[in-house]
Amino acid sequence: MVVYEILIKTGFRFEGWTRDDVFIRLYGRNDEITEKNLRDLDRIAFTRGSTHTFTFETDVNIGDQARIALWRDGYWFTCWYIDWIQITPAGGNASIFPVQKWIKQKRKYFFNHIDTCLPQQDRYREMRQDELRIIQNEYQLEVKEPGLPAQ
Repeated sequence: MVVYEILIKTGFRFEGWTRDDVFIRLYGRNDEITEKNLRDLDRIAFTRGSTHTFTFETDVNIGDQARIALWRDGYWFTCWYIDWIQITPAGGNASIFPVQKWIKQKRKYFFNHIDTCLPQQDRYREMRQDELRIIQNEYQLEVKEPGLPAQ
């Protein structure tokens, strides 16, 4: 059995919290996988600016964490902003995953360890392009009154 400790830091953003069931999947360097529902029995909220710690045991030793997948069930209609996630196997080194984004309901997000790579080596190119399309649609400029600047 391997024990993993997961720390999730919720950002200090207005309305950036959730009470949803949160799921995480850990991927090792050799494509070993383990998955966990991070739901607390008390259904605590991931409140603004809070850090929550979860510990779980698994038969799968994934070694160093190369990437993670994270999603939430979407029961609560809230937004959730995560600053970072840290995963530490018992007796091992901590892996930090900078998230710094809003986690929408019922969407799976993938994060690489330290999250740096060249664009041509990005394993999640489709996810990043999808996020870019969403941002481009949300932030369209529009001239609301002729002769005035676009807003």
